[in-house]
Amino acid sequence: MNDSERLWTGIVLSLFVHFLFVLHPYRTEHAPPSSIALQTVMEMPPSTGHGRNTLQLGRRAISQDAEHHLADARRKAFADYLQAVDDAVHARRLDSGKTDLIGVARWRFFILEDGSFTPPILMRSSGSALLDETARRAIMAASKTVKRPAIIGSENIPMTLDVKFQHDLR
Repeated sequence: MNDSERLWTGIVLSLFVHFLFVLHPYRTEHAPPSSIALQTVMEMPPSTGHGRNTLQLGRRAISQDAEHHLADARRKAFADYLQAVDDAVHARRLDSGKTDLIGVARWRFFILEDGSFTPPILMRSSGSALLDETARRAIMAASKTVKRPAIIGSENIPMTLDVKFQHDLR
């Protein structure tokens, strides 16, 4: 096979591989979405008029602003709470004394009304049974350590958490 034939063979193989990627694109694995239903009330005020309706419109606008501020506060409290739970779990990863573990284990559990966690379910193993068990223990140790804000309600919160381990990671 001469240089010209090698060049054309390379071009044909390259085109073939690119064609395969077009037909079957690379897919990355995404974390399953956490689902929390936030109720949004969309209400149209009555048409503007004279007399009592005008005063009522002003009150309704103030009440809608208050509702928007409450919804924003609820979303912020919810995000802060989930971050605090994540931090609490990661702070307890090394409680077992194992500092030489490397990997990521994905666990799913529910946060109950009192702030405790249901027993976690392993969604994706790190490949190391020791690391997976250490991550599970960290999750259970973090149960009830973060105070749940009353503003976020009392429904169970589904949580999928990647517990990460690296050398000397604190």
